[in-house]
Amino acid sequence: MITDAEKKHIVVGYKQVLKAVKNNTCIKLFIAEDCSDGISSSLREASAGIETVIVPTMRELGAECGIDVPSSCAAVIGL
Repeated sequence: MITDAEKKHIVVGYKQVLKAVKNNTCIKLFIAEDCSDGISSSLREASAGIETVIVPTMRELGAECGIDVPSSCAAVIGL
């Protein structure tokens, strides 16, 4: 799902992801299907035109990002 190359340029968590989206540095967005509706809807609204991948659970997304806690969202950023 998240490649090793993407993991080098990933930010995790709602605040960091929203910042990346607003600054137009987000090139790929990951949203956990079981995150809160508020987080999901605000990110989907702000990220129109950005490739978005839905991950089944927050726990799975956290593991994919290489962290030991669940994550609602993550983003690959361009430099």
